[in-house]
Amino acid sequence: LLPRLVDNGCFSHLFNTVGEKISTPTLDLFIALWIQIHSRSFKSRALWKKLTSQNPIRPSPTRWWSTFDVIKQVYENRDKIVDFVNLSSYTPKLTPRLKEIFTQNTKLLTVQMAVVIDAERPLSRPLITLKVMDISRHMLSAW
Repeated sequence: LLPRLVDNGCFSHLFNTVGEKISTPTLDLFIALWIQIHSRSFKSRALWKKLTSQNPIRPSPTRWWSTFDVIKQVYENRDKIVDFVNLSSYTPKLTPRLKEIFTQNTKLLTVQMAVVIDAERPLSRPLITLKVMDISRHMLSAW
């Protein structure tokens, strides 16, 4: 009768669209610089690993919501950012700008990271559950 009445569509696209609606301009600028620094300098990545015992997460154009993983890692290790920007001289044009944004907007940046992380939790669990249900439905229909 109405075959497309309930159309789940692509959950990855839905999740990405919801994430794009969260406005965090200071965080967006900070993370863009953060990604550039780690994309351009092996020594910067090595310094981050030395400070945190973690490789810096870098987003991938083929992994949905991968920038969120970067934000989460930076938030969880935010106490190491001051050390990182003070010790890093490998990207002389980018690191001072990153330091400036961080030192002038530490509270705002921390709040924006927390908002993004808190917004992800209630969105991802239902979407993952629905995606699993959708996959199961396809597997059963293939039988």
